[in-house]
Amino acid sequence: MMESPLIKKAEQKINAIDFDALAKNGIQRKRDDYFLFITYPPIWDMTEMTEKDIPLEKEDNKGLLYIHTPFCTGKCIYCHYYSRVAAETEMSGYVESVKKELQLYLDKLGSFEATSVYFGGGTPAMLPNDSLEDLFGFVQDNVDLKNCKEISCEGSPDVIDADKLDILKKGGITRLSMGAQSFHDPILKAMGRRHDANRFFEAHSLAREIGIESINLDLMYGLPDQDYEIWENDLNEIEKLSPDSLTLYHLRINKETPLWQIYLREPERFPTERE
Repeated sequence: MMESPLIKKAEQKINAIDFDALAKNGIQRKRDDYFLFITYPPIWDMTEMTEKDIPLEKEDNKGLLYIHTPFCTGKCIYCHYYSRVAAETEMSGYVESVKKELQLYLDKLGSFEATSVYFGGGTPAMLPNDSLEDLFGFVQDNVDLKNCKEISCEGSPDVIDADKLDILKKGGITRLSMGAQSFHDPILKAMGRRHDANRFFEAHSLAREIGIESINLDLMYGLPDQDYEIWENDLNEIEKLSPDSLTLYHLRINKETPLWQIYLREPERFPTERE
């Protein structure tokens, strides 16, 4: 085990925690018998919409706007969300459907004032450039953004380049959220990520250069083969990058993912609950 001031401080805090009491009160749970299930409605529950199907009234015309994109360049082995790799024609068709759905809401409400907008996924930044421009333009032209505090977009490092960032900037994006997950290349490869650490650093540097106002980074802990030294290095890299915000995700192992089979075969590769 690598000795460092950071690890020693962390161990002191861990040793002061009564894990038995946490488990007894349902606060701390074992990763193999608990999973918080959060997902979007299954595709078979999504039927064709009309204006009468919208459960909103005209007084509901102010709030947060979320636009989902269910496409990724591949599937990480821990991901339990619905996503797919798709051809550009399918993604372009999806954007047209999103615009039609948003128009239904606008017709029902008369107008909509967004206090914040979030383009999530999936990986919305992987949409074809012309479709991404079209989607951003539709929102800008049809949604009241005068009091909008933030417009966020998710984008994985493998799809971020100068052209894409230029579209994000012109499309009004003020916050870019990128998933680093780790800066240890063997872990990234094992998890099915489609980028390495250098690719992430390049994407992050480009985003800073083009002037994206705010950058959020995602980092995961509890990954297989991730020891104290690797985790400390990840935190040191984050300190160097100095993101505007940081989101930490504890690995949750869903039984429907390939990662679950690895956990069953080789549990020793995973940090213990205490670690």
